[in-house]
Amino acid sequence: MSVLFTVAAAITLLPALLGILGYRVLSHLQHRVLAAGEVESSAVAHRTSPASRWALLVRQSPVRFGGLALLVLVVLASPIAVMRV
Repeated sequence: MSVLFTVAAAITLLPALLGILGYRVLSHLQHRVLAAGEVESSAVAHRTSPASRWALLVRQSPVRFGGLALLVLVVLASPIAVMRV
């Protein structure tokens, strides 16, 4: 069960962090392609899969979802604090 929550937190945290960082994660080549308008965005805009809807929801408020995902990961990792080595 904890694996399921960890995966859910991770797939929420990554889009949230990418939403916060924005175009800074792109390479110089990707910046040039984007500036030239060579990206086909109309096909991407019409996707209605659950994953694309989730990504859109996370992109609308990345700080909130990023904080929530980080909180879930910290709570799931908290048993490490009481482990004996």
